[in-house]
Amino acid sequence: MTARIELLQAMPVFGGLRGDALAFLPEPASTVTVAADAFFFRQDEPAQSMFVLEAGTGAVVKSWRGHQYLLSRIAKGDRFGEMASMDMRPRSASMVAVQP
Repeated sequence: MTARIELLQAMPVFGGLRGDALAFLPEPASTVTVAADAFFFRQDEPAQSMFVLEAGTGAVVKSWRGHQYLLSRIAKGDRFGEMASMDMRPRSASMVAVQP
């Protein structure tokens, strides 16, 4: 079993699926490398994908009334960006890489 499939199986959203059922996901998925302090996506952008963090750390930040607020920190194995993909609305927050 590959490391990517094991990572997916450790996540609650995919954990109930067998490895062979998950095997089709990593192949068509794009791998994105984001430098520290760069954004995966920004608040209010259209959503077309979700992400699984394979390495590094990130921060979910939200702009409101001219201020930026830290909502959450994420680490290896966390997923993000799925909410806007499911509700078909623009991104409700931004995701920035803390570590590449």
